[in-house]
Amino acid sequence: MGKIIGIITAWITKNALWSVALKVLAVTYYLSLVAMATSFFYMLSFFIQTIRSFLNFTTTYSGSSELLSKVFAALNLSGFSQAINDTSGLISTALVFLLSRILIVNVNKLYKAYYDILAHQASNNRYL
Repeated sequence: MGKIIGIITAWITKNALWSVALKVLAVTYYLSLVAMATSFFYMLSFFIQTIRSFLNFTTTYSGSSELLSKVFAALNLSGFSQAINDTSGLISTALVFLLSRILIVNVNKLYKAYYDILAHQASNNRYL
């Protein structure tokens, strides 16, 4: 009688552990998606600020290199610096969207593979 109770207890414990593992993986996946969405907006702001600070550097350059000063002045006079400043949001959005798209696709593949493995193990009754 004790052996049967031990087998039943082991079976219930293993089922519960596989179920908990699946739920933990699902929660981790959800939290990683939240983290990726948060980092998307943070990196968007970071890239816009970086582009604008670089453009500010080029328009107010007062270093010792005369050639570099002339190049920056030519970019400023031709309107290139202003055009980049006006489209810095678009450039940053495109860059961050591309990088986050690559990241989300690879994270989805990883979690799907692990979820499939865990789901197969949880549905497999031969693990006693």
